[in-house]
Amino acid sequence: MVTMQKLAKGLGPSIRERSPVTSIVGEQQAHGANFDLAVVTLADGTQVRGHQCIVTAGAWTNKVLKQSDVDNVKLQPIATFGTYWRCKQELYTPDKFPVFIKYGYPEVYGLPMMNPEEGVKICRHDGPNVNPDARQGVAQPAAELEHLQNFVAENFSQVDSSAPNQVDHCMYTMTEDSNFLIDFVAIPSSAGSTSAAKTIVVGAGFSGHGAKMTPVIGQMLADLALKGETRVHPAGFRLSRNVSPLDHHSFPKL
Repeated sequence: MVTMQKLAKGLGPSIRERSPVTSIVGEQQAHGANFDLAVVTLADGTQVRGHQCIVTAGAWTNKVLKQSDVDNVKLQPIATFGTYWRCKQELYTPDKFPVFIKYGYPEVYGLPMMNPEEGVKICRHDGPNVNPDARQGVAQPAAELEHLQNFVAENFSQVDSSAPNQVDHCMYTMTEDSNFLIDFVAIPSSAGSTSAAKTIVVGAGFSGHGAKMTPVIGQMLADLALKGETRVHPAGFRLSRNVSPLDHHSFPKL
């Protein structure tokens, strides 16, 4: 992630950190619909205008989708916990220990040790529902941690299962089918019209498995914004898709 941020900054964008967005609306121009703008208003009152807007707001994307009349794709933020465990270090380096996924509820995944001070990463692929604006103090449920300790003890004899060595707090934004949302979304005009004045691009609902695909997701979003289409755009990523809810949060099976 740090590498991708550095590459992005090298392209010369204006980056406004810790700048909450309060609204995104369309602004009709005198020259006609082809020149409609997206107007992004920040909490300090600053407005940014552009011919197109890409929203990748993670757990806060629901605030954008509420402006659209298509509601069949539900986004649910959940709290997740990246648990690292002390281990016999020489056995859990990238050349010795593979990435793994244990399918079937509750799903568990693991990554090799990258930092000896952290240990090996073995986590559950789920967590409690959470309000992204009020998640401070949310802890991993005791039953989930106990299950994970038992899983580690049963499967990894050279890992200390007594307690995690480190816990990272994170959020997933889940869709009901664990597929992404990459599509156009219509937003209202600044005049308050009931008809949409502008169509923007949204990428969200990456359901805990989007980060590794960031380069291709970024290309798809950029293509939609600049060209109106992208070479690879599965129907399963569209806002209008038929959603078949899963019984539990799951990684996609290849």
